[in-house]
Amino acid sequence: MNPALLIVLSLACVFPAAGSEDPWNTRAGLRQLGSHARSTMLDYASWSEEYVVSGRKPGPADWTVNRMTENLFLQLLDALREAPNAALQRDCLMHLGEKVPREFD
Repeated sequence: MNPALLIVLSLACVFPAAGSEDPWNTRAGLRQLGSHARSTMLDYASWSEEYVVSGRKPGPADWTVNRMTENLFLQLLDALREAPNAALQRDCLMHLGEKVPREFD
């Protein structure tokens, strides 16, 4: 993962949006992106555990998994800038800090 992604994601605004409705619950695109991000984090965590236990060097498939996940996080970052979601941001930061193997930092 790109270390700059971690920094920028941690600096994203976490203040609630104006109004009483959470756009991550009411806007279909954000709801789908949030769901996709959470399921990707779970899948990545499973892959990461297997990767670390295997002790192998990163191969093309491993780099592809990381690039795909990083691209999703970049899209998520854009969405979090437009519609802050503190819980999702925290989950992303925890994921980036705990699940990404050192080789991909």
